[in-house]
Amino acid sequence: MRRALFVAMAAAASLTVGADEPKCLMGEGWVFAPEFSDEFNGGKLDAAKWWDFNPEWHGRKPGFFSRENVAVQGGRLCLSARVQKPEEVTVENKVRGYDRFTTSSVKSKKRVLYGYFEARCKSMRASVCNAFWLYDPLDPPAKYREGSFSEEIDIFEVFGKPAKAEYDRVYCATVHRFDTPYVESIANFKQTPLPKKAAKLKVPFDFWADFHVYGFLWTPTEMRWFVDGKEVFACDNDYYSTALHIMFDCEIMTGWACRIRRTCPPRSRSTTCASGAKRIFRIRWRKAFKSGGRGGGVFGKRGEWPPCRFGHARSAGVQVRPALRAGRGRFESVKGGMKWNGSVCGAVC
Repeated sequence: MRRALFVAMAAAASLTVGADEPKCLMGEGWVFAPEFSDEFNGGKLDAAKWWDFNPEWHGRKPGFFSRENVAVQGGRLCLSARVQKPEEVTVENKVRGYDRFTTSSVKSKKRVLYGYFEARCKSMRASVCNAFWLYDPLDPPAKYREGSFSEEIDIFEVFGKPAKAEYDRVYCATVHRFDTPYVESIANFKQTPLPKKAAKLKVPFDFWADFHVYGFLWTPTEMRWFVDGKEVFACDNDYYSTALHIMFDCEIMTGWACRIRRTCPPRSRSTTCASGAKRIFRIRWRKAFKSGGRGGGVFGKRGEWPPCRFGHARSAGVQVRPALRAGRGRFESVKGGMKWNGSVCGAVC
């Protein structure tokens, strides 16, 4: 009797595990990669997978990445940006120019090459850049020497409350290929000219109002970006064949679309402050998938919509470029990027 009960329980457990395994938007032929995925359901960041700072980069002036601004709470990774009080600024940071803000960064300890990556995120409602990206293929001292390249793939950069109206509800996706020597935010100006470098997409929602799923497909031949299951940008992969670290961070980009007023109690770890609660970038989960080799792992045909991950109807065979369609509406080419004209599937997982 006990043996029969044990067998039944084991069978039920195996069925549960199979049923719970995440499915990839790219369809069959893709395998879940737990070593590059995280549900953020513990009481703290998984130290085997992540750094809660950037070992190679102190931060973007006038802020620096503070470990105090990284937390795992309620099944979410929470990244904060805060204002420094003058009396809290150290002599070293004052002299070096890191004297106004503290921001946050999380960096994978392992590099990854190719796959499909997605994260469910909600930006902070503040004039701060929230980003999900891949970068840093070289270890020191190689990155500081001439003769090589440092690649970066920005899956998204968004502002919950941009200082410039032109970036309100604008999703930015960009690729970079920097010449070495490369030093983050200091020596990173010379780049390889790329024919299709970036996309700016006006979306029909506020990044801070709810969670949305942002995905990225990276193969040896192509790269494709997705928002809530829809392809929004694509380009050929001409150079990006080196493993990169996975990143989440928030940065003060004063030369772009950032501005923070000194209104919230700085360094407070509480999220109940009306101003402070707005300055939290939340990530509910991050998933990664690797091609299993069955059918090459590329979903559908280039220039076609993938089916909606929620089972909703899609117009079949509609070209992604120069315009995208799904249901009632389309992405239309506009100066500087693409703009959604029409309704959008409201379901998010």
